[in-house]
Amino acid sequence: MRGYSNLKMAVAGLLIAVGAFFAFNAVFSPVEAATRSCSNDDVIKCGALSISELRSKYNSDYTHGTKTIYSYMGLSSNTINNAHYKMGTVYKDGRVVVDGKVVAKNAISSGRYSTRGATYHNIGGVKFYTGPTQVRFITLSSSPVFAFFDDYGRFIGAAMLGCGNAIKATNVVETPVYKCNSLTAAVIDRTTRKFTTAVTAKSGATVKNYTYDFGDGKKTTSTSSSVTHAYAPGTYTASVTVRFNVGYVEKTSTCMVKVTVEEAPNPAVKIEKLVNHQKTAEVMAGDDFEYNLKVTNTGDVALKDVRVSDEAPAGITFKSADTGSISNNVWTYTAASLAVGQSFTVTITAVANEPFADAKVNTACVDTPTVPGSPDDCDTATVTTKIKVCDTDTDTIVWISKSEADNEKYTTDLSQCENVEVCNQHTGKIITVSRNDEDKYVDVDSAVCHPKPTPKPPVTELPKTGLADTLGSVLGLGSLTAATYYYLASRRN
Repeated sequence: MRGYSNLKMAVAGLLIAVGAFFAFNAVFSPVEAATRSCSNDDVIKCGALSISELRSKYNSDYTHGTKTIYSYMGLSSNTINNAHYKMGTVYKDGRVVVDGKVVAKNAISSGRYSTRGATYHNIGGVKFYTGPTQVRFITLSSSPVFAFFDDYGRFIGAAMLGCGNAIKATNVVETPVYKCNSLTAAVIDRTTRKFTTAVTAKSGATVKNYTYDFGDGKKTTSTSSSVTHAYAPGTYTASVTVRFNVGYVEKTSTCMVKVTVEEAPNPAVKIEKLVNHQKTAEVMAGDDFEYNLKVTNTGDVALKDVRVSDEAPAGITFKSADTGSISNNVWTYTAASLAVGQSFTVTITAVANEPFADAKVNTACVDTPTVPGSPDDCDTATVTTKIKVCDTDTDTIVWISKSEADNEKYTTDLSQCENVEVCNQHTGKIITVSRNDEDKYVDVDSAVCHPKPTPKPPVTELPKTGLADTLGSVLGLGSLTAATYYYLASRRN
């Protein structure tokens, strides 16, 4: 019986030894997440299959020295209780993989029992071993883990589910980069600006949205990097706050830009027209006169394509201009530009053709696409045409307008005011009078002013003595008497 008992004890001891061997190596068997190890190598006895179980066992130090081992492996209390975590896998080759991506490499595993190539530690009486997973994972190819990350998604460390053994590895997750680089305000029109935000978001950082503060009390949040906004005149400081998803947290970055909106422009143009440098003038038919034009930019913006035109009224002919051109009695000119406050002047030489013409409503206009409306401005100068007539009352040549032309004392026959010679039948003298008074006198050639000379009696030679002298004396007396008679007769006629 004793031998039997000894045999039983030997078998029992062997079974215990074999069980211990397999229990020791169970942590390294290819188990899935739901498999607990429950070996003496466990940092946390039988591991933890949920994060709440892990935290509970860690905080109660379910297995002595857990916090010490975790701290040495880079897993603080804050990490275990507050850090972001995901389910992952640690591989024998040292990789830690989460969501199909390698987040760490060169993994080192911890445990309470030694394996070949492991490093022994004794911290405050807590004894444990660490070594690369290539050494510690004897039969395992991989093991599920709780993988912990900082706010930026960078790997901190891990805990194996089945045994609670801590994993330390080199993070390979790039540090996220997030930044608002610039905010620009492109001019769409006088009041509208298009805001565009330039950002950098990489290595796990992504843009969540943009909050624009336009600086005039108005804001908007958009997922677009570009928005437009209309302002009232003034100067503003606009800003954009960019929200980034960075790892497990939201971060922000801000850019600003100054915006100035000018007052509404007031484009305006004025044209002034004069005739002989005055608004109303009298000109003589057939004589040249001038139209004077002045165009001025009276607004606050430069003008382009300033077109000026002037059509001659009936009875007026444009002869020439110092600027522009004349076609079909219409003068035109286009100035390519006209600065604020700038003017240009034009002189048009014209002639009045019609006698007794009415006053001429002659209007010049200016138009530019910069100023609303068409035409933009017009101005008028008035011409009254006069003609030369004879004033029969004064026998002088004068200039009169149409309103005076119906007066009977005027005649367009200027010869009526010319002076002529006539015979004053009352005095028998030739005098000079206006042609208008010519009919009051007789012709300048009239005999009244040109009497016939008195004929002289013939002279007869008589003897100075005797009968002959006496007879001669008698005959001479008779001739004198006869001549006197004929003269008196002619005067009566």
